[in-house]
Amino acid sequence: MIGKISQYVETASTGDAGSSLRDAIDVARARVSILENELDPERIREKLNASLNIIGRYMSAYADALELEHRASQLRLDIRNLTVVADTLDGPVSLFRMGSGENWVGYCVLAHLALQKRMAH
Repeated sequence: MIGKISQYVETASTGDAGSSLRDAIDVARARVSILENELDPERIREKLNASLNIIGRYMSAYADALELEHRASQLRLDIRNLTVVADTLDGPVSLFRMGSGENWVGYCVLAHLALQKRMAH
């Protein structure tokens, strides 16, 4: 859609049309620029990383309150593998290696709560 809008704006002839058409073209160009900026992959990646860091902080706080195994470690949500990971001094520990079913349920619940809290802000 952005490509079609850009093509139209670039090929639109202002010819004898009044200044209102030129103003509309300027507004359309500005809108296209804003949309291109919003679709910038680097900007999207930065926003995603910031949100994941915030979610990780929430998860760590919840794990401490629930007294789960690895609660002293920094927790994070691994979106590539859709799992919770504890970053320990011995390296990352994925959810399936975090002990008992009680821990698994606890980490799933706290991940859900952290995501909900982030979405609310």
